[in-house]
Amino acid sequence: MIKRKITNRLRDFYQNDKKALLLTGARQTGKSFSARHFGKTYFRHFVEVNFIETPSARTVFAHAGNARDILVRLSAYTSETLVKGETLIFYCEL
Repeated sequence: MIKRKITNRLRDFYQNDKKALLLTGARQTGKSFSARHFGKTYFRHFVEVNFIETPSARTVFAHAGNARDILVRLSAYTSETLVKGETLIFYCEL
């Protein structure tokens, strides 16, 4: 596997900020691959919600009112355990 600079940047960002991060850029450059790799390598739990591959996910989250509501809906949507500080949630193709 190719070592990517973005992995170190993601790790540094999370260690310093622990906030949401939006990855943008040209298509087919490895953004999703890098996010998956980072999540599976550095977190105990990893949840991916891909709105292109699973269009029904849009309806699950469409009317969420706040962060707590999103987490409740996410816990019903996935079978993965959600643990604060140990789970990376990756929303793909919003």
